Amino acid sequence: MPKPKQDVRVQRISPSDQRFRIKFSDYEGWFFSPYTDRARALAWATRNKADLIAQKEQTCNFGILSAGFFDRGGTWDRDQVEHGWTRTDATLNIYQGFLENHFLGAFGSRDIRSIEAFEIKNAVQGFVRLNGQPYARATRNKMLYALSLMWTYWQSIGKARENPLSLIVKYNKAPERPRSALPRDALEKLFPKTHGEAVKLYGSSMYASLFFCMNDTGARPGELRALRWGQIDFEKRFIPFRTAIEASTRDKVKTTKTGIVRPGYPSDDE
Repeated sequence: MPKPKQDVRVQRISPSDQRFRIKFSDYEGWFFSPYTDRARALAWATRNKADLIAQKEQTCNFGILSAGFFDRGGTWDRDQVEHGWTRTDATLNIYQGFLENHFLGAFGSRDIRSIEAFEIKNAVQGFVRLNGQPYARATRNKMLYALSLMWTYWQSIGKARENPLSLIVKYNKAPERPRSALPRDALEKLFPKTHGEAVKLYGSSMYASLFFCMNDTGARPGELRALRWGQIDFEKRFIPFRTAIEASTRDKVKTTKTGIVRPGYPSDDE
């Protein structure tokens, strides 16, 4: 005959921590008592069961856990910096904007442990801009990434067991409205054949070099501004773009927009 299920389980946390943890048969999850005596721990749990459950439910609420989540210097940001991850102010503002404008409205009153992947997928698909226009697929991917960052952190602190974002298929990165290429005659005007013509067009050798390099490598302006002579391999005509100057700043260096090294190959034209 099987042993009857206990209404309350009392278990010592560890040999080094003499306190006890408590588990109720009708509620998922453990509660940690302040006592090192089994009888007192059991009495404490039985007496405070309703308050303990209510408090735990509240601390797993999306709205409470996400308050100021992406703020610079917040708990999550400090944890990221400790692990070597730094994000620009602009990136954090974008994520915080997603949170305040969309995520809270969709999940603010929910327990994060009860939110399923299909609910997140449907919510993100339904988000629209303030003018009513749908978001591009790339923006929806950023929303999914921001939500995944939140659940990953909640997992790390024991608030969530699983990350539902791991079950969601990301959107295709191909542009939905590809930009048309410039006509050949326009390219010939923007990138003339001689140095003199280029300097006359752009005003100086520096600006001519900047625009020609952008055309050859596809580098962003901030990536070129952060470039140093020692980073260029002149023999192989190769430029590894590892850093960029943050937008709206003069000299604040950050990683590239995607956070990866981007190869650049200047033209062989003299």
